[in-house]
Amino acid sequence: MSLPYLFTLSREQDDGETYYKINYPDLRGLTIYNDTISAVMAERDDAREAWLRANLKAHEVIPLPRQLTK
Repeated sequence: MSLPYLFTLSREQDDGETYYKINYPDLRGLTIYNDTISAVMAERDDAREAWLRANLKAHEVIPLPRQLTK
């Protein structure tokens, strides 16, 4: 559960509202949204763990984290 999966953090705007989004490219479908950076970062670990548990329970293949290259 503690493998180092890469994520992207972005600031988004929609209909005048600003929010923050975390996306895990290796974990298909795992995207987290919240109103502040601190809130979205606080949700990050719990959301990743819930995604991993749900996919393991469904017998889905869990990809290993990508390795950064120089």
